[in-house]
Amino acid sequence: MDFITVFGTIASVIVAISLTMKNIKMLRFLNFTGATLFAGYGYLIGSLPVLVVNIFIAIIDIYYYIPLILNREKFDFITNNNETKYYSRLFIKHYKKDILSFFPDFKEESLQELSSAYILRDMIPVLLMLYRDTDGENIEILMDYATPQFRDYKSSSYFFDYAVHHLDIDTSKKKYFKVHSAVAVHDKYLKKMGFERIEDSNYFRKAI
Repeated sequence: MDFITVFGTIASVIVAISLTMKNIKMLRFLNFTGATLFAGYGYLIGSLPVLVVNIFIAIIDIYYYIPLILNREKFDFITNNNETKYYSRLFIKHYKKDILSFFPDFKEESLQELSSAYILRDMIPVLLMLYRDTDGENIEILMDYATPQFRDYKSSSYFFDYAVHHLDIDTSKKKYFKVHSAVAVHDKYLKKMGFERIEDSNYFRKAI
């Protein structure tokens, strides 16, 4: 297989991968990269239609990507009450299959026993945090679920860095967030957020 064919194949693969992205920023970025490479492929093989169409696609990606980068989202949060508990049941029902892929041991019945907080981005509920204020030094988190379009760590960072200090918890008496993880992808997320595994267990913790 010659260089030009390999080049075109790589460009095609990147475009195909971009279309699987749920995060719109990543979709635009990868699609732009693939379209740019494909335009180069069109130039190398002397195909004007391939060159022009992919330059056009790359320009469109830039046009929509720049506002995504420049947009300063407004973060906020709401805590549990009767209305949010009702909404939580609807939220969990809608995302149940995806939620169980990260939290296979979660039981909907436990909602009544837990406190909850929603992180909002431009008034859109994008992350549900279910937690328990223990008698000890920990705030135990039972679920930290972000909707697929907003898995860029910003919502969780907002909760851990800001929102938690405004919940009905005396954080001055707490030392750690404690989380149980049952799947590898959740382990990876927790490490990204600054959690450390507690010895050889499936529990992680992070200083408050």
